[in-house]
Order: sequence, then structure tokens, then C-alpha cells
Amino acid sequence: MNPTERTLQWASLFGSLDRETFLSDNWETSPLVIRGRTELSGGLMGLDDIEAVVAGADNSAAGEHGSVVAVRSDEGHTVEYPVRDGSGRVRLAAVFDAFAEGHTIVANHIARFWRPAAELCALLESELGHPVGCNLFLTPPDAVGFVPHYDAMDTFFVQVEGAKHWTLYRPVVELPFGSAFDKPRPDELGDPEMELVLEPGDVLYQPRGWVHCGRTGDRPSLHLTFGVSPYRWMDLLVERIRQVAADDISLRRAVPPGLLERPDDGDLAVVAGRLFRAVLDRPDFHDYREVLLDNVVRRPSPRDPHFEHLLRLGDTGVGSRVERRRGMRPVLLNRGDRVELGFPGSSITGPPEALEAMRFIVENAAFAVGDLPGPIDDAARVELVEVAIRQGLLRPLT
Repeated sequence: MNPTERTLQWASLFGSLDRETFLSDNWETSPLVIRGRTELSGGLMGLDDIEAVVAGADNSAAGEHGSVVAVRSDEGHTVEYPVRDGSGRVRLAAVFDAFAEGHTIVANHIARFWRPAAELCALLESELGHPVGCNLFLTPPDAVGFVPHYDAMDTFFVQVEGAKHWTLYRPVVELPFGSAFDKPRPDELGDPEMELVLEPGDVLYQPRGWVHCGRTGDRPSLHLTFGVSPYRWMDLLVERIRQVAADDISLRRAVPPGLLERPDDGDLAVVAGRLFRAVLDRPDFHDYREVLLDNVVRRPSPRDPHFEHLLRLGDTGVGSRVERRRGMRPVLLNRGDRVELGFPGSSITGPPEALEAMRFIVENAAFAVGDLPGPIDDAARVELVEVAIRQGLLRPLT
């Protein structure tokens, strides 16, 4: 099947494991191995695509250092091989040399331009509600790319070609944040918790903080890492305080110069406590849904091609059938004087009379325009669906 024509679903990655079981048993807590997802991995890329992906990663980042790197583990340290010329752009010849010398080739942020990776990112974002990116790792035989380390993101390793042996250790820092990559001291590691080999089509989910190290045997390895950058409770509260500060000048004032030079008489704690209580006492402070809508739901997400659907806008009628586009999980907000349908990349607002119709769109992935319920006429139904197509939520079927 052409990877651009397939429809990814939860089962494409997780098989028979349902979403609720994954969230309750594994999410943020314990690794999970899923075997035999060869249809998924086979549609992501192959060895013949590596040059194009490396060039795409370099071009999409405008030569930014870190978009493409070559690394290997050497006596407990990660050593980088120079792959850029004097202008800062990646030289493919240097990448070939690095690979031949035992270095792992890493191409970061490939979902920006590689559609199969972007589609799986969109699926995970839709199901998990957090931003997802994708990096490529190509490791030669008998090599170790990175020393044991942990990431500040949850990761899905999808084995595409070859095989890789993974050693996993329990976290030394539970649910870390800050640096995206860190390594523990050798005396912190303890005994391995898991040893496993990923073959093509196998998937390993690893919660952030779990220490891991991969190595190849007599075969090379090509795998993609899908990293989930969690939007945490800390982020939610900090963003809400930032929003409140836009209307409260006391939060925008500078901490007094020389504060630490004064005797500690408790003034700092008193002032900080008063400001924090004032924030918590605001009746609008606890409107967290708006923060989530802005930072999780509305954020742009990589999706399937849509311009061809816009050319059919004028054909929409009451009998037309439409469906939600891939990666779209809309949410409905009832604001009293208006209702809002939020989804990745945009939102649609309407009068209270559109509430039932919008709820129907949230609850039904595919439907006929005339099936939209509520006290609106057919012209309003067609108009709502056309707006949803134009904004990228829906696409026409017939």
C-alpha cells in the first residue's frame, strides 16, 4: 500500500491493545513492547530514503547544527563526527565516512518534511494530546551510538530495518524535565531492568526518565524515534499565571534590586505569598480549558494533504458525506453566548443554536451534512460543514 494512501489508526501502532489499557498500565510508568507491526514500519521509509531524509533534515533546519549529527559511544563518552562544511551545511560524503567509521547517523525533526512520519506524529498527538516529533537513527553493525542516557520525553522506537539490542534501566530521575538528554553516573544505574531486541515492525514505548542504551550486532539498524513532549501540570499553571500577569501589574513588577543583600526578615515570603494568593483568588484563574485549548488542541499538527479538498467546497450539499481528517480530535466549548469547536491548527465559533450540530461533529468521525441535528436549517448545516472543510477539520467523501 502506498504510505500516502493508508489510514493510520490506534491499532496500526498498538495492535489489539486498547487506549485505556495503555494509559492506565504503561503511560509515564512502564515500558511496553509491541511486536510485528510490519505494515506500519514498512510504510515509514527504507534504506533507499536515507540520503533524501538527511538532506531534508538539513534543509528544513537551514543548516542548524543538530539537525543532522553522527555519533558513537567511546569509553563512556558520546563522540561526534564532523559532517558539516565551512558554510555549516551537511556534506553527504562526510556522513558516509562517519557511518563507515562506526558512527550512528541521526536526522532530527523529520516530520517537518517526511509525510509518513508526519502522519504517525499526527495520530499520536490526536490520541495522547501532546506534541510529537520524529528523529531517524541509522546505526552500522557492531556499534553503539549513545552511552546509557535518559530523555525528558516519552518515546516510541519503531524498528524499520535491521535489528537493535536495547538495555533498559529504571529511572534515576522520575519524570525528568529540562534537558532533553542526560546521562546518569555509572554508580546510579543498578542492574538492567529489561534486555530486548527489536526486529523490523517491533515497537518499544519507553516513559521519560528510563535509562536506555542501544547497540547493533552483525546487522545495521534503522529505527525512528517518536518523541512525545508532555504538556505538564507545571506548564499549565505557569502559562495561566503568565496570562493573569497580562492584567495584573503587580506580577509584572521587578523584584527589588539588592533584595538578597537585605537581612532575611521574611518580607520576600510575605510578598510572594500575597501575590500567589491574589492569583489563586481570581475567579478566572481556574479557567484551565482555555489554556489547554491554546497550547494543546489548537497547535498546528502535521496532517494529510488538504488543498485538493478545498477545490470541492462548492459541491457541498445536504446529501454530501464528510469525515474528520487524520489526526483531528476536536473539543467543544460552550461559552454561553457562543460555542466553539477547537481542533489542531484552528477553531470554529458559532451561535448557541449550533451547539447540537457541533457536538455531533465531535462525536461522529463521518456523517452526512443533513444528519447534523439542532435548531438550524439546511443552509446553516451546509455553511458549518464548508467552514469546517475550509479550516481543515473535515474533508469531503462524496
